[in-house]
Amino acid sequence: MLKPIRLLVAAAILACVAIAPAGTSAASDPAAQMRKIITVKGMLKHENAFQKIANANGGTRVAGTAGFDQSVTYVVNKLKGAGYKPVVQTFDFAFFSENSPPEFARISPNPRTYVDQESFDTMDYSGSGDVTGNVMEVADNLFPPGPEASSSNAGCEDADFAGDFTGKVALIQRGTCTFHDKALNAQNHGAAAVLIFNEGQADLGRDGLLFGTLGAPDFDIPVLGLSFADGQELHNLLIAPNTVTVHIKTDTTSEIRQAANVLADSKG
Repeated sequence: MLKPIRLLVAAAILACVAIAPAGTSAASDPAAQMRKIITVKGMLKHENAFQKIANANGGTRVAGTAGFDQSVTYVVNKLKGAGYKPVVQTFDFAFFSENSPPEFARISPNPRTYVDQESFDTMDYSGSGDVTGNVMEVADNLFPPGPEASSSNAGCEDADFAGDFTGKVALIQRGTCTFHDKALNAQNHGAAAVLIFNEGQADLGRDGLLFGTLGAPDFDIPVLGLSFADGQELHNLLIAPNTVTVHIKTDTTSEIRQAANVLADSKG
């Protein structure tokens, strides 16, 4: 899933703002008329207005923020000024943002600080949390990886969470079911955080750092993506045997918010 939607329709709508509603006399060449009316100067006027709105709202007009709402108001007012009767059609959507840089480190054994976007990624719709806990593997993680995508179904079933995951950091391999289902199963079994690592088939591009989305704001705990190699390293430390302790911190906003379409029909 992509990051939160933006006010993509605004520019298209505003291209029509300077044009009077249908019913006025039209030139014999409508395309030539449009080229005459829509100018770079006119477009920049609106773009500068949108930038001013962004500057006043933390540099963003992303959907679900005050900058978006003010952008909608701007479009509506311009359409009304051109003689249209705009309708604002609101709808709910899943909003996600990271409010501050995340942290991930292995405390023991062999302390290691992981680097955001290089050795870990906060999955979209991850919850917030500041967790120090022991890593615990689910059943069905495959080492070496299976021969094809989704050879592993780790974390897809309740039976994969044998033992007490309360307060633990669940280590789960990619495959078969969605990241959402894996993480939600872990959360429902008491995990304090989740590490989902790539499945491992290099020829299929499933070995690098895992960037993913949970698809919905259903999580109260941090959920991170890792590469297969880093997941395997944690696995190897666990079978040494060692108690593997990590620290994870995420600061996110993940919730249902409201956005809008601005609709305006000509008389024709």
